[in-house]
Amino acid sequence: MNLASELTTHTARRTALDNVCEISIDQVPPLPFRATFSRVSYPDQGDFLTITSTYRDPSDDHIKTVKIIFREDPADDTLQRSSTVQVFYNDTAENPPSEYYSTTVVADVHYDPDTLAINGVINAHVTDGLEDPEGYELQIEFDLVAESSARLTAVK
Repeated sequence: MNLASELTTHTARRTALDNVCEISIDQVPPLPFRATFSRVSYPDQGDFLTITSTYRDPSDDHIKTVKIIFREDPADDTLQRSSTVQVFYNDTAENPPSEYYSTTVVADVHYDPDTLAINGVINAHVTDGLEDPEGYELQIEFDLVAESSARLTAVK
């Protein structure tokens, strides 16, 4: 049984208010990011499942953000790769702030279109794309449900 299947064993019906991603950045203990999950409309690109996660550091109020875009809906028992999953990361504590994007992604994800739930694990290497690139290793574990009234969100 893969990890995504093991995460589906919860018994109580969850709501979008329960959504939390556990994200480890460069092998440090994971942080609890608040998360949203919905199908987002990106102009001139299409509609894609998207997870947006934020964490506010209580010590300095800086915000870390991770966005995951699934260019194809996840299929059961199929590892998703860089071509179908994109991961973006930024941290307001950096000076100047940079946006990092995925160069390699391996995702073990289970998506249920009937219950609008998604769970799994994503490992991603993200870089800033500069000439002398800086990067991070992200490990993202999640078990999320979308609000039934928020199936499609538009991005401008």
